Amino acid sequence: MFAPVTRADRVTVEHMAILETVGDGDGLRHQHQAGEREGPGGVNTLAPYALNSRVKDSIIRRVSSQMGFVVTGCAAGRGGLNVPWLLERLRAAGRDVNAILELWTPCGPTLDVTMAQGQVWAEASIRYQRQFIPH
Repeated sequence: MFAPVTRADRVTVEHMAILETVGDGDGLRHQHQAGEREGPGGVNTLAPYALNSRVKDSIIRRVSSQMGFVVTGCAAGRGGLNVPWLLERLRAAGRDVNAILELWTPCGPTLDVTMAQGQVWAEASIRYQRQFIPH
């Protein structure tokens, strides 16, 4: 039996590593907080415990006032997430996890426009990920 634990606000990688040693694993998430600066060490620390990997790419841009950021979702492979590196780190840790695609599709002017954009991104994301994940 697995009891997945997912990192949340103010839970550090170190806390999760302690939980994972007594728990059954985690879904490795890559976009916890835009301001979090934990770097690749978090992936390396938690990779041995990962049960799945949630792939959600985004673009982070500084606002013109230089006093904040805008985080915008995008199709996998079009933002800042290095999917090949992530999967390599998981494999190096002995994990053969699935990759759950999550999209942060921005709201369009109508629901139909938003849903159509989500469909386009989903198809593009799956094509991109298939380069690194065998069928």
